[in-house]
Amino acid sequence: MNSNVYWYVLAAVVVLAIVGYILVQRKRVASARNADLPAGALPKGWQFYSNPTTLEPPGTIFRIDPNKQRYIVDSLPVTISAGAEAVGKLAESITADSNIVANFIGLVNAEAGVGTQKTEHFVYEVDDPVMETVSDVELEKTLPAFLDKHNFRQGHRYFVIRQARKVNAMRYRLTNKLVNDFGGKASVGEQLTAQGKVFSSDSNGQYILEENFKSPMRIAFLPEEIRTIRASLDAAKPQLGLVPVTEVLSWKDAPPDDQDGKP
Repeated sequence: MNSNVYWYVLAAVVVLAIVGYILVQRKRVASARNADLPAGALPKGWQFYSNPTTLEPPGTIFRIDPNKQRYIVDSLPVTISAGAEAVGKLAESITADSNIVANFIGLVNAEAGVGTQKTEHFVYEVDDPVMETVSDVELEKTLPAFLDKHNFRQGHRYFVIRQARKVNAMRYRLTNKLVNDFGGKASVGEQLTAQGKVFSSDSNGQYILEENFKSPMRIAFLPEEIRTIRASLDAAKPQLGLVPVTEVLSWKDAPPDDQDGKP
């Protein structure tokens, strides 16, 4: 074999081996990242809004005080990218605070209080889902100015919404245990029916709640926490940055007249 041809062949074999290795590693990483999530589950860190809303888009900043009261702080002037999912209907799930789930579906009287936080795996189906996102580039244009001017309150946690999901309708699947936790079938059915919502049970012993929205509503969001990433050695402010959220957040919204600002 000609020596030049030999080296070309050897180089091609090495390149193919490297490409194959990279593809295998990518597959492994993707598999490991989703291994602990049920099918259709949103990744850790996604939260339900307090209720379906047209407000609080990506770029919204909120804080949670030591008493678990949540306040809207500001809304950054960012450009939001939005894209529809490929399917018209999508089944998914999220792990959320049961008190927030109760408030989200309209069971205000069922809340046990944020002092008794319990998390539930909540399954539902949505119509015409749209994903909204604010990019790093957009945040870099506006977040530094906010961090410089805002007087952060000690002991409060600050977050910025990075992504949100918007839908036209939802069908919730509530387990018998969850319905009992919320006061039982009769109480839950009475509250939801009074709001014009369709509440029924299926042959599997699960309860179905159907809700159609007059306009697309945001139902879930992915935040990042604004935290100190580098302590200051002088009197200047510490360096703040964004840290991914993987926990289930718990809160109770502060009264509207006690909010920091409008979203």
